[in-house]
Amino acid sequence: MAMVRSINHVTLVGRVGSIYLPRKELPGGKPGPLNISINTQEIYGDNKQRSDWHKITLWGRNADFAEKYLVVGALVAIEGALRTVQKTNADGSISAYVNIEGHQLILLAKSPRDKEGREDEGGEPPDDAEPEDESGKEKEPDGDPIPF
Repeated sequence: MAMVRSINHVTLVGRVGSIYLPRKELPGGKPGPLNISINTQEIYGDNKQRSDWHKITLWGRNADFAEKYLVVGALVAIEGALRTVQKTNADGSISAYVNIEGHQLILLAKSPRDKEGREDEGGEPPDDAEPEDESGKEKEPDGDPIPF
């Protein structure tokens, strides 16, 4: 009998609601994860609206990119996996909640205001905003260049 493979994959598109700074430092001086929350909205039935908040944990280059370029209100796409987190409360009880571990972050549109409060003129992040590979060099395009 073949074994059935399970999948834990989440894709969300929503607006950044909060960015939890500063990032904690891990042992060895490396920066820790960056936690953000995003809001998703859907309309169903007779124009009823549902709004959900999702807590996202970003690591490594995704966290660095988010810390540098994300602002509250920015439209983002997140791909990742669900993780159940348990914590012990002050009264000794245990609480569990679901968190999303973000594997990929895509900035779809900036907030109407940037980090300094200036009006956004739209467009993409600067060319140097793309995450780099482990060597610090720009990523090479996949495949052969298109011949013209």
